[in-house]
Amino acid sequence: MRWSGFIIPIMLASTAMAQTSGLVLDDFDSAINDEIGGDRAISLDVLANPFSQLTKFEVSPGYAFAAVTGAAVFNSGLGTKQTGTLGWDGGGEGLGLDAFEYGGFELDFLQADQDFSLSVEMTDFANGGSALWSGIVGATQTGRTVLISFDEFTTTGEFGPTVLDSITIVFNGGDSPISSLDFVLTEFRTSDIPAPGSVALLGLSGLLLGRRRRA
Repeated sequence: MRWSGFIIPIMLASTAMAQTSGLVLDDFDSAINDEIGGDRAISLDVLANPFSQLTKFEVSPGYAFAAVTGAAVFNSGLGTKQTGTLGWDGGGEGLGLDAFEYGGFELDFLQADQDFSLSVEMTDFANGGSALWSGIVGATQTGRTVLISFDEFTTTGEFGPTVLDSITIVFNGGDSPISSLDFVLTEFRTSDIPAPGSVALLGLSGLLLGRRRRA
């Protein structure tokens, strides 16, 4: 089932990256993450490498471009097909976030040389439920903010959004990962998407969506 209440679809800012007051989960600017997400887990799965190219998916705290410092850098190499994963769970203790406080997630991409698939999964440790979103990020050479509304997530099990414990992002996964993909991700944060004018019911739990954070 889908959450109801947040009805704003995915939005892609094709020019300058957005500046918001959302809660920063990771800005990749330190070797040991000190943002709200806690220590991150990062992994790379190389699916095909016909030309024995160098492969990379790593956090580079020293990455610098204009006002940006720190990035997650994905480099596939010519003909290489690979999938990368980033995850946060508060060091195994759970993030303890209340999704009602926010409208969704935002990811700032400094550049991406091709369209690629992206998925985001949230889990609730106590109830064992999860919520999943998947879509396509468009190529950009000028910077793009990908905005994902919580309304676009599909839930399974007894997912309780008031206790959001882990977040996992999969880059270039799914059924059709592409080869020779390069991108630079500079920040991952929550988003203060404006709520609809009327209070709506959350279909999963019947709780009122009236507890958004006010800037």
